[in-house]
Amino acid sequence: MVQIAMLLFTVPFGIFIANRRTAYLAAAILFAVVFAVQTVVVAVDTPDDINVLYFVLNAATLAVGLGLTAGGLALGRRRRTRQASGAQSAG
Repeated sequence: MVQIAMLLFTVPFGIFIANRRTAYLAAAILFAVVFAVQTVVVAVDTPDDINVLYFVLNAATLAVGLGLTAGGLALGRRRRTRQASGAQSAG
């Protein structure tokens, strides 16, 4: 669940949220909420699956998600720069 959420939402967070801190915060909040729900579901279903590897894989997922947010921030910055230069040349 966390992996899917991070893949689907982190790049758009970076593209559409101009402030870097806010984009990273949105990604971290998304991770925290989905991670909490996922952990409860896994603990109820198969409690033996929650071990050190579970937390390592989720930490790696967070790192990749923040990296995707950084990529989205770069794309968004490029997009805003092109829009601003297009508006100046048209005006």
